[in-house]
Amino acid sequence: MQDIALVEGNNELNVALVPIAPPIAEFAYVSEIKRGYYSYSYDYFTVDVQNTGSVAGTCTLEFYTRVNQRVPQGWTDWVLRATVSHTLQPGEMRTFGDGKECLMRAYFRNNVVRMSVKFVGEPGEIVWEHGAWA
Repeated sequence: MQDIALVEGNNELNVALVPIAPPIAEFAYVSEIKRGYYSYSYDYFTVDVQNTGSVAGTCTLEFYTRVNQRVPQGWTDWVLRATVSHTLQPGEMRTFGDGKECLMRAYFRNNVVRMSVKFVGEPGEIVWEHGAWA
């Protein structure tokens, strides 16, 4: 650091300001997608997310599903089924979908279709797939 010297007749101070970006919340998946039994016809899905940033923030994940009925159409389009948000403190981990809001009909139990679910949000995209045939 330099000293500032005031000289008579030349009292200008040249200062350069360097903007500093504010700290942000950053989120990461810390588990694979997990499947749980909800009812005879439905299963629910969860995933764990951690705030790896230095400030609190809200993470929002969208939950999508699709099925593949082998013939004739193949995979359906992804369908948005739920949106889940949680505010996380720095270092905090939270299970998204633990309120059983991320449901999918358990088509795969009868071994006639393949199914896939995904979570999409600030941490990126994570996909889970299950099927009775390859």
